[in-house]
Amino acid sequence: MAQIRKHLGPVMQTMGLEAACFDEGRRYVVDFHTDRSFSPIALEFTHRTGTDEHRPSWSEVRILHGDYRKKKLGDTGWVHMRKWRQRTLPIEGEVDGKVNVEEMFAAIARKIRANKLLTFKREPMKMSSNDLADIFWAIDGQIPDLSVTRVDDEELPGEEGMQYEALTFIDHEGRRIHLCLRPGDGHGPIYADGEEIARIHTDELRRVAKYAVTLSSGIDVANFPFRG
Repeated sequence: MAQIRKHLGPVMQTMGLEAACFDEGRRYVVDFHTDRSFSPIALEFTHRTGTDEHRPSWSEVRILHGDYRKKKLGDTGWVHMRKWRQRTLPIEGEVDGKVNVEEMFAAIARKIRANKLLTFKREPMKMSSNDLADIFWAIDGQIPDLSVTRVDDEELPGEEGMQYEALTFIDHEGRRIHLCLRPGDGHGPIYADGEEIARIHTDELRRVAKYAVTLSSGIDVANFPFRG
């Protein structure tokens, strides 16, 4: 970390970035962030547990570039952003397996500088929940009036930070349905005209998608193809 701060200090200072190292068991990952945003560029080192040399080696560094993009949620006007994939960039300054540290850090600095910072901060029409976005894409086109909104937690009304993100539509009985979930939660309520009638469980997304289409149409949907 001392070398990272030394060599990447100028670009980090210019962009207001800090470096943080995370031990993920099989690897170390160094990311670059501010208090509100982060760089899509990160560094990865193999975890050398079980060897005589525990310190990561620059000859083993991998430069990661996360593909973070917003995708539309149908025609609702809402979007969803996540890391869709990640690629490993070539190490500049490497010759015959040996790394010129100065050249390598100069190349990393250029990559950090060239990629704008990203943020997962709340935006008026940006859905944060990966699971709810996957449910949306699975049922979009199957429910004609499918839309997206936010719903207050009934125990904390008016608390914006505790609101659910929700998929909403009118079911076959004329009830207003809300499928509610918070980012990172494993479950959330399903409301019909404000009354809880079921629960979303994120380990059963296929079942939730099928249930939503059944609510909308009134017809049991056998073998519904979950595409999330």
